[in-house]
Amino acid sequence: MSVGHLRVFATVALAQVILGVALRRTSPAVLHSKISRLRSLPQHLAGTASSQDVVRAIESAGRRLPGISTCLVRALAADLLLASPARPLRLTIGVRHTPDGFLESHAWVSDRDSVLIGAPCDGFIPIVEWSAS
Repeated sequence: MSVGHLRVFATVALAQVILGVALRRTSPAVLHSKISRLRSLPQHLAGTASSQDVVRAIESAGRRLPGISTCLVRALAADLLLASPARPLRLTIGVRHTPDGFLESHAWVSDRDSVLIGAPCDGFIPIVEWSAS
């Protein structure tokens, strides 16, 4: 692993831990509203990594952080590290009924019509959508 990839991995892993802890103390809506003011530091730390590298690092770090890195934490991390006024992303939280009759939720981030993180999201009915700016 190169120093650049290690830097991106460390940045997204730290972001996921912080976001996971923050979600235990505040609502997703409040946390999402604060993310826009905090973007510059993690984006600077991630450097010039491509969106694909950041998404791969989020998924990789997430697999190593069970219990902390949920789909919502990963979606918030993607929003934090990839969104900008020039690239507004859409974070969506949706729900669906399972065959057992339970309600299941899922979060994902889209760039226009392409899901960056959180796929598959088929069958989920969006209940909340936030656009980053």
